[in-house]
Amino acid sequence: MVIVIPACRDTQLLLCLMALQRCALPNGDVDIIVIVHDSETDAPELRALNLSIAADAERWAARINNTRRWFHIVYHCEMPRRDAGPDLARKIGMDEACRRLEQAGNPQGIIACLTSESRCAPNFLVELERHFQLHPQCPACSIYFEYPLNGAEHSAETYRAVANHELSLRYFVEVQRYAGYPYAFHTQAPGMALRCDAYEQSGGMYIRPVEEGSTFLNKFTDSPYFLPLNTTCIYISPPHHKHGINSAGQSPVADKKRRLKTHAFQTFEDLRQLFQNAHRLYDQNYDQLLLPEVLLDFCEEVNAWSKISELRHIAEDTSAFKRLFFAWFNHQIIKQFALFARDHYYPDIPLTNACEALLTAQGASVEMEPSAMLRFLRLRDRNLA
Repeated sequence: MVIVIPACRDTQLLLCLMALQRCALPNGDVDIIVIVHDSETDAPELRALNLSIAADAERWAARINNTRRWFHIVYHCEMPRRDAGPDLARKIGMDEACRRLEQAGNPQGIIACLTSESRCAPNFLVELERHFQLHPQCPACSIYFEYPLNGAEHSAETYRAVANHELSLRYFVEVQRYAGYPYAFHTQAPGMALRCDAYEQSGGMYIRPVEEGSTFLNKFTDSPYFLPLNTTCIYISPPHHKHGINSAGQSPVADKKRRLKTHAFQTFEDLRQLFQNAHRLYDQNYDQLLLPEVLLDFCEEVNAWSKISELRHIAEDTSAFKRLFFAWFNHQIIKQFALFARDHYYPDIPLTNACEALLTAQGASVEMEPSAMLRFLRLRDRNLA
């Protein structure tokens, strides 16, 4: 098993490593690869900070490393400006993890990703190994995560900001499930794991202008064997440093104002009408489904009816057509539709209003206060509510 951690100017990196050091050991050995990185355009004082953080981590690792659990600290300085960031650092670490597992004769070995802001639960390593042992055909999994809701480490404003950030993430996944999308999972990089051979067969992680770190796991979510790991937890602390973003490519603290609004629930209520009737498109025309106007306009925009006609010719039966339909109308098309609906029909609404509408539609009896809604959606994600 190999754990990959990108880190950039995070003075709390050792807390992440100490949490891994406190974890109960699984049956197999564990390598932890930390990629401390900076850009060729970073100021000298920022590079000096990174160098100091890497040196501190190396000294700490030298004292506690053993044959069962080994921490490797790698400093990648002056990354190319165009690609510099946590995604490139994560790719470097995952490629190296793959090389190590192949060299050890373990092509189905586990590669997991954390961020330097993460603090894993004590059972993290054991549950990670157990998950892939119990599900031998599982190529990859998302890992349950939480942000802190209170404490003495940060200001009350910061805790409110990260709570809103987490609530928006959980709302967006849960509302896709409500709409009937079968592959709605949390795919952000702080909580993902996959097998070495699955990583190789996917072509590995590549760098692109958009958030590759948060979309890479979507390469695996349509597998019938993809299964989230919910029996452990990654606790994601807000960034302590002012110079960067977290390793998921986002800054929930700086983003707190925008996160107070999200996609209107009606967007997904309308989408639900299409998804619930997707099987009927195999042998019926779309005008027989009486779809909402926003969907008809969007489908014209993306030439959906032509694509659906192609899928009909490929599919052998209704079941095959439905699988092909959702492989095409995937998370990217859903995001595209949500933006289209926002711009032309349903403007963003307050996050709490969106969550209230979703939970009411699901018949949930929940106190409509943000922290209560977040706790309820956490239980939902762990299949406990």
